[in-house]
Amino acid sequence: MFSSGTESGCRDSVTQMLLRSFDLFLFDVDDTLLRTFQNGFRKINGVAADCGLQPVSFETYRRWYGCVSFEECLRIWFPGADAGMLAACYDLQKRKYPYLPVCDFGGVQKKIEGRYGRCGILTNGRHNPKLYEKLRIAGVDTGRLAGIWGREDLPAPKPDPRAFGAVRERYPKAKLVYFADAGIDEQMCRKAGVFFIQVLTGKEPRIPDVCCLKSVEELEILL
Repeated sequence: MFSSGTESGCRDSVTQMLLRSFDLFLFDVDDTLLRTFQNGFRKINGVAADCGLQPVSFETYRRWYGCVSFEECLRIWFPGADAGMLAACYDLQKRKYPYLPVCDFGGVQKKIEGRYGRCGILTNGRHNPKLYEKLRIAGVDTGRLAGIWGREDLPAPKPDPRAFGAVRERYPKAKLVYFADAGIDEQMCRKAGVFFIQVLTGKEPRIPDVCCLKSVEELEILL
C-alpha cells in the first residue's frame, strides 16, 4: 500500500511502477475531480443565511451528507422548513458558490494519454448539462476520453460491481484502475476485480490497507 505520508521517495517509486501496469484510468467525478462535499457545505449554509435559518454544523452536515437522499438531508438539517423551497434555494447557490475543481485535470489527462493509455469517467451522474459542466470546470477534455459512463449506460449503478460491465464491453482487454473517494467504491472494485486508488478529497478518511493519494493532482507529479 502507499499513502501521502512519510518515505515519499520510496512511495513515489512504488506508485510509478504500479501505474505503469494500467492502460485505462477511470475517474469518479464528485469528490474526486471536484470538491463536492466541501462546496456543498458552503451552499447549505448559504441556504440557511438566505432563508433566515440556523446554520448547519460541519459534523451534522458530514453525518448525513451522501447517506440519505438530499430531500431527507434537508428535513434533518432544517426541521419544519419546506424541503422543496430549500432545494430551490440550494440550486440558486451555485451562482455564489460555483464548482470547486480539485486541480486542472487537463495536465493529468495529457500525461496519462501520453505515457500510459487513456482516461475515462465512471459516475452515477446522468448524461446531462450538469455533468458536462462539472467536467469542463475540472479541466477534462471530454473529446479525448475513452468514454463517459453515466447512470444511463450502466447495467447497474454504483456501488454494484456490474457498473464496470459497460466499460469492459467496450474495452475487454483493458487493465483498469479506478480513482474515487469512498469506501463503497473500494468495495465495488474489490468485487469486480478492478484495482482501486482512493483520493482523500471527499468526506471519508483513509481506508486501511488501500492505496491512496491526497488528490488526483498528485498524479501529475507521479506520472
